[in-house]
Amino acid sequence: MTRLTAELLRDLQGVQLPDYDRSKVVNGILHLGTGNFHRAHQAVYTDDILNQDARWGIVGASLFSRATRDRLKPQEFLYTICERAAAESMHRIVGSISDVLSLGDQRAELMATLSSPSIKVVTLTVTEKGYCHTVNGELDEGHPDIQHDLANIQASRSMPGVLAAGLQGRKAAGAGPLTIVSCDNLSGNGKVLQQVIQNITQLLDPALADWCESHLSFPETMVDRIVPQPTEEDRSEFRRARGVQDEALLITEHFRQWVIEDNFMTDRPPWEAAGVQIVQNVAQFEMVKLRMLNAAHSALAYFGLISGYDYIHEAMADETLASFADYLLRHEVMPMIDAPPSMDLEAYQQSVLERFRNPAIAYRTAQVATDGSVKLPQRIFPSLQAASEKGGRTGGLSLVAAAWLRCMTDTSIAAKFSDPASGLTDPGALLAAAGANREIAQIITSRFEQISQGDCRSEIQIAIAGQ
Repeated sequence: MTRLTAELLRDLQGVQLPDYDRSKVVNGILHLGTGNFHRAHQAVYTDDILNQDARWGIVGASLFSRATRDRLKPQEFLYTICERAAAESMHRIVGSISDVLSLGDQRAELMATLSSPSIKVVTLTVTEKGYCHTVNGELDEGHPDIQHDLANIQASRSMPGVLAAGLQGRKAAGAGPLTIVSCDNLSGNGKVLQQVIQNITQLLDPALADWCESHLSFPETMVDRIVPQPTEEDRSEFRRARGVQDEALLITEHFRQWVIEDNFMTDRPPWEAAGVQIVQNVAQFEMVKLRMLNAAHSALAYFGLISGYDYIHEAMADETLASFADYLLRHEVMPMIDAPPSMDLEAYQQSVLERFRNPAIAYRTAQVATDGSVKLPQRIFPSLQAASEKGGRTGGLSLVAAAWLRCMTDTSIAAKFSDPASGLTDPGALLAAAGANREIAQIITSRFEQISQGDCRSEIQIAIAGQ
């Protein structure tokens, strides 16, 4: 079967193609962590504006794996996005990525790219744990990768270390300022990124830290799009329909959202022409997404795993779990949210649940459940703390955290996903690893004792009843 390449594009039928000349694109963005989400989100927004401004091609970089590069390179870094709704699907070819560098065997090329004057923006999707930060947002100096990088910065392996090494080169080359944009689901992602970079550069070289302070900006962002892991059947379906093999094909929903703080040290891509919201305050948008969409996602993931469901849409087809998700958002989360004035929380809540019901998006419960010890402090704990302080309902929120404990302490379930706290079996130790304070930990522990056995349905009904 013929592999997807630029030469074959003209023969593809029923597929949206890039509407710009790839040969005229200049790379202006370096992206760290070229995984599925980036390729279905930021790379698509950038693809949409290259016909207006060709200065914003993307060089991707993988810090831990060569797999993405090895899938994309034979395809000239082209790949297909399949947007699936319940009734129909739409295919498009994305061409905004020109190259993907692997840190393992292309370190010099990556460092040279970071030092290039044409690169004005660095974006990141390295997951929450990639920031190597403490619960207070500071650099975790005790992290093994950080300790390694401080002693061997030219062989750095963490995201903060790789960036610090690249910034050393950029400063030495006189390549000018840079805007570094976190696109991870991390509360205050710009501030956290700025802090860890400030911390590591100060430890390495105070002069570099001073240069960073005057030459870098770190906008806050909020990103949203569901991107499940594609399957071999997904690739086979495309091959049968189009006669072309795409090993880098991605499946996603039609919905997408990207909110960015207007805080650029440099020129920037005209992303707003593709629907990006450039705003003064991202925090309210971020709060809504983390505490509503992400919280409900985690709830369905953990209770879905306990109930034996492999996919989020299967959990939403379960009337008890769907009712719980609706209750959780409507009665416990939404009352604790200070939403942007222009935002209709009721409409947003309904859109979230409808997206989760989409049977065309096979998003695995285990994928959503991964890294709960890092995710729950962003998704569940703030709402739980606020509700506890303000006399709001906490039964559902505490039950979600208890369900995470149940999954982590049940070896048959825990084997299905990964978590930095994996291996811990004591609920108190798990909650400590997640940074829960004493008050929250007590509430969650009492709920865990109630659902440590069985399918949890009775406790879910009690929570919905507000008891």
